[in-house]
Amino acid sequence: MSTQVAGDEAVEEEGSSKFDLGHALQQLRSSRPGEMLRALRKLHIRWCDASANQMRDLLEAAGVGPDILANVQRVVNTCTVCRAWTRPYPRSVTTLNLATRFNEQLEVDLLFHKEYVILHILDNCTRFGATALLADRRVETILEALQNFWFKVFGPPCSIVSDKEAALQSPTAASFLERRNVALRLRAKGQRAQTVERCHEILRRQLNIMDQQMTSDGVRTGFASLLSECTFIKNCLFRMGNHTPYEAVFGRTRPLFSTLQHDTGEAITDRESDRVRHAAIKSITQASAEGLISH
Repeated sequence: MSTQVAGDEAVEEEGSSKFDLGHALQQLRSSRPGEMLRALRKLHIRWCDASANQMRDLLEAAGVGPDILANVQRVVNTCTVCRAWTRPYPRSVTTLNLATRFNEQLEVDLLFHKEYVILHILDNCTRFGATALLADRRVETILEALQNFWFKVFGPPCSIVSDKEAALQSPTAASFLERRNVALRLRAKGQRAQTVERCHEILRRQLNIMDQQMTSDGVRTGFASLLSECTFIKNCLFRMGNHTPYEAVFGRTRPLFSTLQHDTGEAITDRESDRVRHAAIKSITQASAEGLISH
């Protein structure tokens, strides 16, 4: 460990002004393993502690051979900074809770980002999500957002899963859901709505990256607009079982993404859309089931 720390400090002391990518690539091709690992570590730190997959993609594009790429994971695993910020693996929980239809079961949770409070709604089958920026945490505010951002668009779900958020445990919320024939399932103490919380991390990272990008580009935009864009992108780009939530719900890709993939000049028919939707739901459901079995 001491050797590892000393190596990191030595790389940092060299400073960004002395960094040269061409020289680093030459070091990677060195016949001495120590020099090759040092070059990989230098690139890892220079690239803002990039993940192993990101480093492999960049190095492979630069023409680096597989014998060197095989050492990338080792370098990332032994980085003291990355290890300090690596989240622990989720606790294994045995469950048979698997939705097979859209709007069969929602997971609802509050996401806190900076000074903002966000209602995050996620369909358990397709992973399609909706978000609402809340003015406060009052039960009336949360129920109004749930009504406007999901119920009025897709209709009431069969059930809602949530942790023990105080607003959803209130008599007002119970009456609201009962009138719409929605079952409320609250997690036991210490348990979480795990699927929506995993999507919290994806959404929070998107918000941070886009906020930083808008700032560096000198673009001013409200947080509500930023949130809606991040939610839309997550639904269109997040893949599970080789399909996106957007495809599973609407049976088609957005024009921008379909144009990048292929250009047939023909609009997708309703029958084709229905086939895409069913294939996407089947694929995502199968991937969810395999994930449950692996835990």
